[in-house]
Amino acid sequence: MREKNKTIIPFFILLIFMLLVFLGTIYLFLSEEEWAVVKGKLLGKEVTLNEEVETDGFLAERQLCQVQEDCIPLPSCHPTECINKRFEYDFKKPDECMLNFNPAAAYEERDCACRKGRCINKNADNR
Repeated sequence: MREKNKTIIPFFILLIFMLLVFLGTIYLFLSEEEWAVVKGKLLGKEVTLNEEVETDGFLAERQLCQVQEDCIPLPSCHPTECINKRFEYDFKKPDECMLNFNPAAAYEERDCACRKGRCINKNADNR
């Protein structure tokens, strides 16, 4: 019985070492966002990426407007951008948000305006 235990312990140590090397290798080749998704899946959590990280062109084309009513805050916890409401469903607001208040965020539709054909955040200068 003792001989069996002596071979099992090194096996588990080797297994743990191989797992750590595997995860480290994955971490080196993934972007920060991709790693967050992998880590969340390993831990059994759903990860929602911040949509404001998207490229400027992606967000810019969704900010075009004609009238004030076109503009709404970007669906996120503390949005600093406003978008055309036609594109509201391109984004997913997280189920839970921190309860801190950002004075530069556009929390309501009245915080957004259509100026020169583009949705803007009227609170952007309140930093």
